[in-house]
Amino acid sequence: MKRDLDWLKQAEHNLEHSKGSLKMGHFDWSCFAAQQAAEMAVKALFRSRGAEVWGHSIQKLLENLPEDVNPSEDIFQAARALDRLYIVSRYPNGLSEGTPSDAFDRNVAQEAISNAEKIIRFCRSHMAKAT
Repeated sequence: MKRDLDWLKQAEHNLEHSKGSLKMGHFDWSCFAAQQAAEMAVKALFRSRGAEVWGHSIQKLLENLPEDVNPSEDIFQAARALDRLYIVSRYPNGLSEGTPSDAFDRNVAQEAISNAEKIIRFCRSHMAKAT
């Protein structure tokens, strides 16, 4: 069963969750949801090409895309920024002290959303080419 569009739909839903968390001032959760949105979009792209992948590093996933899909440096920068949020946006032990709810602010969350949007657009455009 082909599930790539389900993965893309969930990626977009996670992005909406990220935006909602931003509005509520839950910047840590906004960052994590943005990271998850981008990760799921990349996994959707793989699935659109008949492959299933595992892992959470968006950068590593992008590096393993087929040769005909060439992410730009801008996409890799967005991936690296989101990868840095995967642990620290959720776990206090990812920080030297304090909690994720105290460590993140609106600017970081807005940047995470912007980065996730870039990656989702990239994946959506390459999924359309694969069909």
